[in-house]
Amino acid sequence: MSGLVSFDEKSQIIYLKMGAQGPPSYDIPLEGIDSAKELLDWILQLNYKTWCTGQHLKEFLDLVHQLCEKKFGQNAQAVFCSQTRRNDDITWPETKKESHKVE
Repeated sequence: MSGLVSFDEKSQIIYLKMGAQGPPSYDIPLEGIDSAKELLDWILQLNYKTWCTGQHLKEFLDLVHQLCEKKFGQNAQAVFCSQTRRNDDITWPETKKESHKVE
């Protein structure tokens, strides 16, 4: 990974580095990705940002996958696209509130 996307465990926020202009990062709260629909919405929103590259999208999806494996013990497809879930809502399990970044 080139380090364009990171996750802060303490704040539960995904950070995407933007260009030299404007704010330093675009922040996505993990709780805002609580369904397959919301995940798709974030992917589409990011795709329309002029600063967002294919590498940003790849790292974002890779991070979501890592977080799903860490927090649910399943890959992102199993978490968001499972035919066996009763509803579309995802509740992210709480983890230790220590600050470290997953990259």
